[in-house]
Amino acid sequence: MTDLNQDLAALDAALYMGPTPDQWQALRPDPEGGVTVAGPGGVPIAKCCHATSVLDENYAYVIGYCEAIANAHFIAACSPDRIRRLLDYIRGLALDAARYRWLRDREIPEWLDLWHQNPDRIDAAIDQARRKGVE
Repeated sequence: MTDLNQDLAALDAALYMGPTPDQWQALRPDPEGGVTVAGPGGVPIAKCCHATSVLDENYAYVIGYCEAIANAHFIAACSPDRIRRLLDYIRGLALDAARYRWLRDREIPEWLDLWHQNPDRIDAAIDQARRKGVE
């Protein structure tokens, strides 16, 4: 199992390679049972097909028609623009969490009664303030 940093690095590396920008879409299945993933203007990017892969004499993996369609829609949903937005969002959340942890763990004299007597109290205070609409 990989950790999140490895996943983020793999996505960054794939984006660095320069995939087709803009939104992608899965087109209607063709008569042969494949589904094309298209970029801007309907330009084909990839094709998902039903297939059988024989791994050894005892086992074969079959990608059925419905799975090929699902694969195409999944690939289309993972366009580079969407992945970039998700990466930016994830990194923003990580930065917010790091700021929070830094603040929570400081010994600020005015806040010692709230923070260090019970570290969970700061979470409760933040949640209460958010419910009241305090920014």
